[in-house]
Amino acid sequence: MMKTVSLSMLVSTMAFLVPSSDAFTPATPFVRPPLSSTRLFAEGEEKAAPMVTGAELEIMLTEWDQPLVVDAYATWCGPCVLMAPEFEAAAQELKGRVRFVKMDTDLEETMAARLNIMGLPTLLFLDKYEP
Repeated sequence: MMKTVSLSMLVSTMAFLVPSSDAFTPATPFVRPPLSSTRLFAEGEEKAAPMVTGAELEIMLTEWDQPLVVDAYATWCGPCVLMAPEFEAAAQELKGRVRFVKMDTDLEETMAARLNIMGLPTLLFLDKYEP
């Protein structure tokens, strides 16, 4: 059985394994970058695939009339950055028929966990279920 270990647990475990010296200092904790630096596009641009918060996505998931495609990404993720122009092109091409949105998983950790995002990039294709 595999056990999930957080980075802080790993660093504290490594501190016991490494001989004590003044040269060793554990890694600094993650500091969230300012919101403006995590955007893949300029702020003034109108995009077919807008960035959404967890709260906005929650509303979209309860009130929708067309299929929804969610791009769960992070700014540090190379494949996410490479995929962004293609995602925007698809959003432009299918505008009006399919709704495309982007969600930064570093800024929306709670929603990413609720959606069970385990790797990046993750695309979620959602269509309304009618029994």
